[in-house]
Amino acid sequence: MSNRDDHRLGNQIPDVNSFSELGRQDQIATAVLVSLPASPSSIASDFGGSVQPPPFPITNHVDVDSAGVVTALFAENRFENFLLRVVGGVQSGFRWVGGMFGVGFLLAWLATVPIVQFLTLGYFVEVTRRVAKSGRLRDGLLGATEGWLVCKWMFGLAVTWLPLLAVSRMRYDAWLVDPLSTTYASWRFWEFVVFGLTVVHWIGVGLTGGQLRHFFWPLLVPWYMMTGLVKRGLSISWVQLLVEKTIGSILPKTVAAYYRSVPLSNWFVPAVLWRHLWQGTLLSESSDRFWNWVARLRPGYYFSWGFGAFAGMLMWFVGPTLWLLIATRATNPAAEGIFFLLGLGHLFLSLQYYPLVHCRYCETGRWRSYWQWRQAACRYWYSPLRLCLAAALALVLTFPLWLTRIAMIPYELWWLLSVAYVVLLGPVWLTWGWAWHHAANKPRSTTWLWGLSWMPIFWALIFGQVIMTVVSIYTSWQGVFNILLHPTFNVPSPFSLNA
Repeated sequence: MSNRDDHRLGNQIPDVNSFSELGRQDQIATAVLVSLPASPSSIASDFGGSVQPPPFPITNHVDVDSAGVVTALFAENRFENFLLRVVGGVQSGFRWVGGMFGVGFLLAWLATVPIVQFLTLGYFVEVTRRVAKSGRLRDGLLGATEGWLVCKWMFGLAVTWLPLLAVSRMRYDAWLVDPLSTTYASWRFWEFVVFGLTVVHWIGVGLTGGQLRHFFWPLLVPWYMMTGLVKRGLSISWVQLLVEKTIGSILPKTVAAYYRSVPLSNWFVPAVLWRHLWQGTLLSESSDRFWNWVARLRPGYYFSWGFGAFAGMLMWFVGPTLWLLIATRATNPAAEGIFFLLGLGHLFLSLQYYPLVHCRYCETGRWRSYWQWRQAACRYWYSPLRLCLAAALALVLTFPLWLTRIAMIPYELWWLLSVAYVVLLGPVWLTWGWAWHHAANKPRSTTWLWGLSWMPIFWALIFGQVIMTVVSIYTSWQGVFNILLHPTFNVPSPFSLNA
């Protein structure tokens, strides 16, 4: 290296003898890596913006000393990257679990609204369709991204509602002691104040984006003030140098992210509202954000699937319902017995073939698949074991749902029944889709001996569903119409008598 190059680099180049075998560009890159900046201002510039740690030089000839330095720093960065991947994986898993919880809550709420309940039924059809096409159960877990917003709102509304609940409780206690006291009047006044502040707070959160941090912005003010004071203390030159030599050498990305300033528009709701009001985009952005989220839910798509599934279920189960309805209204005992046996046989055939034709409808998307019962029944011989497992799971998980039909639940508590339906019916139709995938994609059927050996078990499982259905006619408050509201194939349910 020439003297002019030495004078230009100054004191930033270490011992040249240790880099005797490196080229000119490799010497400069390695010197920047292993040396400290010349001034504290250069340290602050490294931590200030989106500057990432410098890349490691790629050399063809590296001596022992430089290779050791590069390997040590690479191990430290690799350790930080591993920690960041672990934290990111935990965060993604938490968001996915919260998103599925939000999806379940949204489906349970939609199942309580007449006509809109077709959206919940359509979601289960889409779950079966995806699993039937791919054969992977994880493909049926849909909507975690959109459900995460519902989960955040549920948590934020529940937590910010607690102060109003506490004040209301104190007002109620004061009323029990003395309704005419000044204490009761005072708590009643503060109840109105807290109620107004809570509503204003919720409206502000909804207009600014509905993020979880927006719900708790009053609690974040002291946190960011304390963080700002700490950053001012860390901005001193010798403190920056100490942080770089200790924590910064191990976690450079984390330290750089900590030094990066957080704008007020990211968390301070009044600042966000003021910016939108100044630009005139308050209502437009909030409405666009809401309708974009609704569009991602695809309500028309799920409604069409749910309406088609309900029409197919009605076609298959209206016959047994009519036979048993006539049997319960007949005055002649002989006619009652004949119609009851006809209804029992028709119900057995419907419960046997309907899951298969429904899976075929989910796979093809054509409503005429509900008429193609022969083609669907032939698929039993391709995977009898898996279809028996699906029938067994349906029998076990729907048994608690039959118990909920014994007494009429008040409409205010109807959502509790919807939660039970969503939780129990989800695994049922996941399993039916998985079994149908293996039955529909096998190149050849199993042996007759294997299929016949499982057929009595399959018939016994179907007969168990027939028994529960017939018993529910005499134990349920809905009577014979309970067949049309079969919990295995319906939500709780469209056109219910008390919905």
